[in-house]
Amino acid sequence: MQAIAAAFSGPARVITLVGAGIGLLGYLVSGLIPAIVYGSFAGMSVAQTLVGEVGADTLRTGLEVGGAVITSVAAGAAFIAVGAVVGAALNVLVRVMAR
Repeated sequence: MQAIAAAFSGPARVITLVGAGIGLLGYLVSGLIPAIVYGSFAGMSVAQTLVGEVGADTLRTGLEVGGAVITSVAAGAAFIAVGAVVGAALNVLVRVMAR
């Protein structure tokens, strides 16, 4: 456990955080709008199944907004995690190539 902590201290941690930041930027540029659209569509589908066409406007709106929020957060977390992994992998690759 200490070896892993030592491998990701100092510059390695910074590079991993930069990778996560690049992943977040990539999400904001290319993933935010589709996540909101697909999430609200999923919320509308669930709302139509549970509530139907008529009535319960508050529940319907809550399901649509909830679907959009959940998919946006999940997609953002995935982009950030992949960015951090890519940053850490590039750090390891550079260290191995430098030897």
